[in-house]
Amino acid sequence: MSRQPFVPAMVWRLNEAGVRGAWRLWRYVTPFSGPNGQLVQLPDRSWAFNDPWDYMARQSCRGGYERVERWACGRLIRPGGLVLDVGANHGIYSQLAAKLVGPTGRVIAFEPGPALPVLQSIIQRAGYRNVEVVPCAVGCEVGHTTMVVPGHQPALATLRHGAEQLDGRQVEVVRLDRCPAVPDQEIDLMKIDTEGYEGEVLQGAERLFDQGLVRAVLLEVSPTFGSISYLKRFIERYALSAYTLGYKRRLTYRPNLAPYQEANVRGQANVLLTRKDVFLLPPA
Repeated sequence: MSRQPFVPAMVWRLNEAGVRGAWRLWRYVTPFSGPNGQLVQLPDRSWAFNDPWDYMARQSCRGGYERVERWACGRLIRPGGLVLDVGANHGIYSQLAAKLVGPTGRVIAFEPGPALPVLQSIIQRAGYRNVEVVPCAVGCEVGHTTMVVPGHQPALATLRHGAEQLDGRQVEVVRLDRCPAVPDQEIDLMKIDTEGYEGEVLQGAERLFDQGLVRAVLLEVSPTFGSISYLKRFIERYALSAYTLGYKRRLTYRPNLAPYQEANVRGQANVLLTRKDVFLLPPA
């Protein structure tokens, strides 16, 4: 375990600031990035796993990973709030949420896949006492099933049927609206990244939405995994505001919100759903 070396830390800061083209500097910085296979403390005092073969781990160490999504989190998560991180992987969002909710808040991170040991190590190393790690998958049916793990990419582990399988493991599945770990209180943010299984996660949280407990949801959708029409039905059923998250390209990449349109989703998109009483405006 170590701090990120000086030169990579400078490039990390440029990428976090959204400076256009800063990512190209990594071709020159990689030899100075430090030993692989270790936890590294980043300039913002969060922790990442230095693994160049793991896309999400690599992007965390390089800075700028899902910048606009993290920007939205900073405006939605309140001190003392509750956050559910479904598909926590190495805890990028769990760590951010832990800082935002503070000592009186709570983060519940669900991760049953191969990333679990790293997540537990990061939470322990960072000393987040307000984060509870639940080693279960989340869906709409309680029980056990096979989680598909596509090779050396723990972030891509999924319960989705038909996914390419290079490895598999039996995991316990819970519904969010019946999970004992989820308290009966308002949820500031429910973040869902389950590689095509997001619809089932939402279905398993219906009671929470019926009771109006969920202020906002951040989820990834991708037509390459199957139909995403479930999202439109869900938005209409609960009268939610829906946005696609993106960037305005200037000297720096600036956050941008666009009204969600299913026809405009190509490849994949990160979508933000909010209750009508929750407002989120990007900077000018």
